[in-house]
Amino acid sequence: MTTLRTPVADTIPPRAAGVRKFRPDIEGLRAVAVTVVVLAHAGIALPGGYVGVDVFFVISGFLISRQLMTELDSTSRISFRKFYARRARRILPAATLVIVVTLLAAWKWYPPLQVKSATVDGMDSALSVVNWRFAIQGTDYFQATTPVSPFQHYWSLSVEEQFYMLWPALLLGLAVFLGKRFGRRAALVWSVLAIIAVSLFFSLTTTDTSPSWAYFGSQTRAWELAFGALLAITVTVWTRMPPALASQMSWLGLGMIVLAAIIYNDSTVYPGAAVMLPVVGSVFVIAGGCPGWPRGAEYVLKRRPMQFLGMTSYSWYLWHWPILIMLPLALGHALSMLEIWVVVLGSLGLATATYYLIEHPIRTQQSLVRKPSRGLLLGAGLVSVSVCAAIAISAAFVVPGGSGESVAAPAATATSLQSAIAAGTELKSLPNNLTPTLAAAAKDYPDSHGCLVDYPTLQPPPDTQCTFGDLSANRSFAVMGDSHANAWFPAMVAFATEHHWRFVLYAKAGCPPGLYPGYLSELTSRIYTECETWRSAVFDRVDVLKPDVVIVTSQTRTVAVEPAGMAQTVNNLTASGARVIYLEDTPYPGTTVGAIPDCLAAHPDDVQQCSLDRADPLNRLATMIQRTTEEDAAKGAGATLLDPTDWFCTATTCPAIIGNILVYEDNSHTTATYITWLAPEFGATLGQMID
Repeated sequence: MTTLRTPVADTIPPRAAGVRKFRPDIEGLRAVAVTVVVLAHAGIALPGGYVGVDVFFVISGFLISRQLMTELDSTSRISFRKFYARRARRILPAATLVIVVTLLAAWKWYPPLQVKSATVDGMDSALSVVNWRFAIQGTDYFQATTPVSPFQHYWSLSVEEQFYMLWPALLLGLAVFLGKRFGRRAALVWSVLAIIAVSLFFSLTTTDTSPSWAYFGSQTRAWELAFGALLAITVTVWTRMPPALASQMSWLGLGMIVLAAIIYNDSTVYPGAAVMLPVVGSVFVIAGGCPGWPRGAEYVLKRRPMQFLGMTSYSWYLWHWPILIMLPLALGHALSMLEIWVVVLGSLGLATATYYLIEHPIRTQQSLVRKPSRGLLLGAGLVSVSVCAAIAISAAFVVPGGSGESVAAPAATATSLQSAIAAGTELKSLPNNLTPTLAAAAKDYPDSHGCLVDYPTLQPPPDTQCTFGDLSANRSFAVMGDSHANAWFPAMVAFATEHHWRFVLYAKAGCPPGLYPGYLSELTSRIYTECETWRSAVFDRVDVLKPDVVIVTSQTRTVAVEPAGMAQTVNNLTASGARVIYLEDTPYPGTTVGAIPDCLAAHPDDVQQCSLDRADPLNRLATMIQRTTEEDAAKGAGATLLDPTDWFCTATTCPAIIGNILVYEDNSHTTATYITWLAPEFGATLGQMID
């Protein structure tokens, strides 16, 4: 008699009786996450590799919640002392080592004006709040050009630490207070689902309006950790999944993560809805791996190389970023591809050493395991070491060019201006009375009373609140442009007040006045739709206001410029009856020199290292094709051109310091002090054109 047998029974071993304590697939998933992050940061491959951080969030939410649920189910309580002692032993030793080493490297090689900022980043990283600092900095347009922090990758650790601080107490509270009424599992499931819904809503709604808060904010990332927690709370359900479904789910999830790493890039609107792909993919891998079926993604993830990378993933993540940031500064040049690979593999070597010499020994030290209070004291001590190192380096570091007394120079005239510019090309070292000081330069931008509209908002152009000068005057002029238009605010107000004009400012950060459909903003890494809306609204306002003159000015950009874009803008403005003046842009040091204050701080005894060559097209002057294209288009449409280059340069050179005045506050924006000094010469020239 023939015996019928189920084929599955021959090929698949019986599933585990319960929930597995160690998950090799999750260890391998860590390897995937850290590898895509490192390769993306290194610029080698996988431009969307930043999604690896989201994978880590889901893993952390699952593992921590499973650990807490195991304790809660067996004892109906959670030992906070043991939990935080375990977290301290696991996270702080390696994190502290990297923070201290990075602080020392910043002291040695980081741009001098940014060292104190780096120490604050290091301190905030130790205190697990650096993500909030980056979110706040990201909302400040005038901080957008500062160097990338060597501690920027600590933002994700801060988010996780904030989760660790809140989740045990919240989990216990939900289980106790709601569990009595609805049952523990049901109460936790519905509560976590609510957290996921609220946090995901924040992510979807703030990605466009406040990208930095959407990316770095705890409120927009909480749902990713909560999704992992939901898996842990319902883990027994996933453990009972049929083998075919579990295996296919895990492979699908791994594919979703890899796909996101391949197709996403810097222009992807993120996190927003795009983050769902790697997060759901991570959930699928973890849920599909719960039964432990061998045909799932665990078949690959459990391999020895993947286990090794997963084991060292935390330290590799910590080390790779500061080395990528610091090594080019130490070498004095951008890294070659060979040097980038040296960083990738070298940081993995450091990670391996850190794991075996620091991470694992401290985490498993029995004297710390048996006495949670010792683990807590160790954690407090390590945080204190990082904070003290940051404070000490900040106190010991002297900011160059910041010790002299600032003295205002006499107002510029045509003769004194040219003499001062010529003298600036001969200057050897920083003057003692530099105004503003290098340390104060970053804040020396005009106070235009909030009339520079922030880049991600849909705020309409201001109306009466951004009218300046002689408010009772019959004559009026409007200024339309971006932050470079805003930079001229002191001179515009001075002219309007002295010559009895009303002046209305229409300025939006990063928004060129020319009509360039599909313009990809450097600030948002996407098509700048808010700019299109704002520009159209300005045209409508001008049509109602009917000013006598409209001054159009903005940063000269390296995007593809069609003459029709600027010509159409001029035509739209002249249709209101206004005369249009096209104020050409100031020299741009960002490509050849970088941020002028940082350059001067690095070369205090040879300030000519920070001067610009007037003939270099990279400085966006007359030899730059985009500049000449816009000029010709504006002139062809009837605008009058006003070139300010001679207020900044000799026939050959544009110095960084003119008189005792610092010309730039960053890599493109002029200081308010310099524009105020220029006001008489600016006013005399403008007056001849429009009076």
